[in-house]
Amino acid sequence: MGRAVDPGHPEHGAASLTSGGIRVLHVGCGRRAKAHLKAQLSSGQYLLAGLCDVNGVRARELAASMRLADTHAFEDPVEACTALQPELVVLAIPPQSRPELVRALVSAGCPAVLVEKPIALTPSDLADLQEIGRSTPVFVNTQYRWMPHWRKLLRYVGAGWLGELAEVRLSTRFAPFEQGEHVISLGLEIASLAGVPAPRWVLAAACGIERHGPRETPAELIAVAGLGAARMHLVHGAVAPLVRGDEDAPWNALVVHARGTEGWLDVTVNKGYTLVSGVRRLEGATEWYRDDESAQRSLYIDLAGWLRGPRTESFPTAVESASAASGFLFAAERSARTRQRVSLLTDSGPTTQ
Repeated sequence: MGRAVDPGHPEHGAASLTSGGIRVLHVGCGRRAKAHLKAQLSSGQYLLAGLCDVNGVRARELAASMRLADTHAFEDPVEACTALQPELVVLAIPPQSRPELVRALVSAGCPAVLVEKPIALTPSDLADLQEIGRSTPVFVNTQYRWMPHWRKLLRYVGAGWLGELAEVRLSTRFAPFEQGEHVISLGLEIASLAGVPAPRWVLAAACGIERHGPRETPAELIAVAGLGAARMHLVHGAVAPLVRGDEDAPWNALVVHARGTEGWLDVTVNKGYTLVSGVRRLEGATEWYRDDESAQRSLYIDLAGWLRGPRTESFPTAVESASAASGFLFAAERSARTRQRVSLLTDSGPTTQ
């Protein structure tokens, strides 16, 4: 258990992760699970308690590749949670059955759950997860804020480099539920750090249909939201602008732009960033694969600190705060469907209905 392990290959002796680390159970043994395992291994904070997949063969094969006994590979998540008593369960599975499964895991004694995005595919499922999150920590894997450049840039936004925020523009060529929560979460964080109100309303238009699992979603979506005097704009799908010099790579067309009275910020996922404030100018490179690996590892390091710490503050991607991005998407869809401006506020805060 104490031998050195190459963090670039999670299948090489990774079952030990870190002796005495946080015990984690992985539900879902596909590509995303391997990315999570790699990040946990390189963080040095976790102990792999077990693996679970509806395809038992896949669970056992991944367990064997990580030198984990068959007795730690399961097909039933509740059975696995009951037998292994993990401190954290990671759900790297499709979102359609999450609320029911999360509730069952919590009933079986699971103390904390991390889910992939999208958090939920319907407003009612989102409300169910929010309710669960009031008593048991539920985290969302919207990890982009941990990318090295975003950690730096968000500090500058919080220090007032943009001045009074006027607008945030978000775009991606992918359908809303594919990358929407990532860019919206970043936009909402910029707005919060700049001191403007949370979105009060959204007005949207959409066309076309794509499927995200069992759910139909707009293939193209354009939305504008009111943040006090500021505005947040969202463009999804083929109508989103391409990144200059990268027109053949639609994945790279994930852009966040913010403008204030004192400066502006422009960030692409693969073509660098620029921050200008008065006479100050910062520029740097971005590279999605490298930055995403770094972000995933950093998220797990911070999450380990939170799980083992006093928990005096909410974790940044806890469902109670991370759900704002999903709520925004649901409201935008409703606005496009009804051709009306939709309120994002109720007496208790943002609404997802």
